[in-house]
Amino acid sequence: MCKNYSVKDWMRFLETYGMPLRVGKYGPEATADERDILRRAVRGLGVDAAAIVPQSMEIELIREAAGQAGSGASVFQAAADWFDSQVSKAVLGQTMTADSGSSLAQAKVHNEVRLDRVRYDSRKLARTVNRDVVTPFIDLNFGPQKQYPRVYYRVPEPEDIAAWSDALAKLVPVGLRVEASQVRDRLGFADPDTKAEVLSIPTAAPATDLNHAHDCPHCRTAAKALNRATPPAAAPDEIDDIAADHLDGWERQMDPILNPVRRLADEVDTAEEFTRRLPELLAQMDSAALIRHLATAAFKARGQGDATDDA
Repeated sequence: MCKNYSVKDWMRFLETYGMPLRVGKYGPEATADERDILRRAVRGLGVDAAAIVPQSMEIELIREAAGQAGSGASVFQAAADWFDSQVSKAVLGQTMTADSGSSLAQAKVHNEVRLDRVRYDSRKLARTVNRDVVTPFIDLNFGPQKQYPRVYYRVPEPEDIAAWSDALAKLVPVGLRVEASQVRDRLGFADPDTKAEVLSIPTAAPATDLNHAHDCPHCRTAAKALNRATPPAAAPDEIDDIAADHLDGWERQMDPILNPVRRLADEVDTAEEFTRRLPELLAQMDSAALIRHLATAAFKARGQGDATDDA
């Protein structure tokens, strides 16, 4: 109620702001009709900026009215900015993503409010589509049903690409298996077509003789051959056999260590929460089997090395 009164007073003030005070003067013998003429002339000056009065009457314009000193542009601009902020609140539920903000933290909070409005609008839109499109279509073509299909509009959540990239770079090399399509969905990338050109890690250029010209035919042929040639495989020895035996079933050996990480990845929704709770997993990891296999392999390798040295 008080805000309504204040806005009305503000609009009345803006209607007369900047206009000079008009004072009409008439003589003591002026008739009622003459006074009405003067009154209409004074009022018309505020709208039409023109008036006709008898020669015996006088109109005085007082430029500096009380309380109207200052810049008129700032007064009307403040009103326009206020109306814009009210429209932003009505449509978006907040102002900082549409108007100027003061800090990144406040902008993030206002952005979350905007996402809440988007989710609300998506639910309302889905409800309207289900009521006015889906249900009538099913009734018309298949008759009334006990259950009807429902349309839902998914609102994608903004992802922290830097946090996801950092977590994957640390967890995938230690054995965490992640489906590539899920990562692309979270980051907003589409599945590549079979014939599409995809990004890949660049390979190092082959070494060439610096004493030769780089554009000579011999260097170009040699570089191409070195880049495509497959090095001869070395004959396996006893150490390779030991490594192969102990690498068999390495996933089962790593499961007691990685299972807590997988469970945590299924429980949390954000990369920040996943990173924050990683230290809690140390007490849940069982590395006894892995340590036993590594110790056995090291013992065999050391024994094989001692036997080879004695021979």
